[in-house]
Amino acid sequence: MYFVVGVILGIAVGYAYITIRNRREQSRFFAISEYWVYIPGEELPSQDKIMNLVLQGGAPVGTQEGLLFSDIRLHVALVLRAKNPHVFRPDIIADHITPTAEVLTALASSKAMIKIRYASEIRLKSDAHLQLLPYLSYAYQKLGEGLAVYDVNQERLMTKDEFTALHDALPI
Repeated sequence: MYFVVGVILGIAVGYAYITIRNRREQSRFFAISEYWVYIPGEELPSQDKIMNLVLQGGAPVGTQEGLLFSDIRLHVALVLRAKNPHVFRPDIIADHITPTAEVLTALASSKAMIKIRYASEIRLKSDAHLQLLPYLSYAYQKLGEGLAVYDVNQERLMTKDEFTALHDALPI
């Protein structure tokens, strides 16, 4: 009798230990990729036009990346200058960023910013978000007549021309 109770208690404790350990391992993972596209207007380009440009524009974005459009971890938001003026001040974004006069002029001309972010706390099976986000940012910059782009991961603030030069190889 005591043996059976001991075995059952041992199994329960072992199961609890494994469950807690797995949750801790999963919660330690965090993947994020983010771009800010500064635009002169106060409206997002049409999602249909963005999807057409990215998925049918000849970019190497396949089904796996295309499925991210419906993934809840992909977030695209319009941030208005009137409600968030601090986002348009590069000296506040990070101390080590030294914007050029051209970037400062572009930021001063921007009325809004499009924030494109993919964030996951679950271990990812592919790097599809790393393939999609640069193309998606480029598409928003192109259709939204973007003036500057901030790559949050690289902490790099670029003019439209600098960002375009980096992505000249993109077929869209």
